[in-house]
Amino acid sequence: MDHHCEWVGNCIGQYNSKIYFHLLVNVFVHSLMGTFVIIYNYDYLLDTSTNVVYFCITILPNVYAIYESYRLIQDFGQSIKNNQTLI
Repeated sequence: MDHHCEWVGNCIGQYNSKIYFHLLVNVFVHSLMGTFVIIYNYDYLLDTSTNVVYFCITILPNVYAIYESYRLIQDFGQSIKNNQTLI
């Protein structure tokens, strides 16, 4: 066992670490794409003052997911590189 992941609802170990790493990469890529789509539609989203709230509600979770998934990719990638666990 490496650690228990709340996202997967399972303990990450030798047999599912590849799946977990792919999950982290997919979360990072999809959040990055979502942020680019939101920024691309920036003018459309900010037509009225109430849409500023919707813009913040949509972009802030994406930015947070990018940050957290990148941080976890670095930690998990470093542990794979050093052949160690996160515990």
